[in-house]
Amino acid sequence: MAKILIIDTAVEVAGICLTNGTEILGQETNATLKEQAGWLQPAIKRLFERAGLPISAIDAVAVSAGPGSYTGLRVSMSSAKGLCYALSKPLICMNTLKIMAIAAIRQSMPGSLFCPMIDARRMEVFTALYDNQLVELVSPQSMVLEAESFTPWLLKSPVIFFGNGAEKYKD
Repeated sequence: MAKILIIDTAVEVAGICLTNGTEILGQETNATLKEQAGWLQPAIKRLFERAGLPISAIDAVAVSAGPGSYTGLRVSMSSAKGLCYALSKPLICMNTLKIMAIAAIRQSMPGSLFCPMIDARRMEVFTALYDNQLVELVSPQSMVLEAESFTPWLLKSPVIFFGNGAEKYKD
């Protein structure tokens, strides 16, 4: 199985994970948004030390490529690209909204639609809409929320809104 280092600092809680196929070898999180830049590299070092592996043992690095926190994305992307370059390993980029949808689909009822939202300040969010097979119904985009933004979809089936931007659409 491929050993993959996964890095995500696009949202408020940063996380890293080392996997061997579907097995999680270790993980760390940091809930302090302003400390992610200083946290990431030491956390990666600790992760590999606890796993008893050299960092060169990885087969690839996967990174959340956004949308999300501009600073967080720069931190994770530069670290991931640096590791891939130094180790001659491939870089796997994933859309943050799709990652969020995958997690929600695994925990929710079938027949629902899934709408991850990341706060983009004021009444704007980064969002997309997926069915329970991860088919993209609304492509990832920034959106100024209005009361009717999702009415056509809500008339068809239940929609699960989640993420730190979902609170804006609550009313």
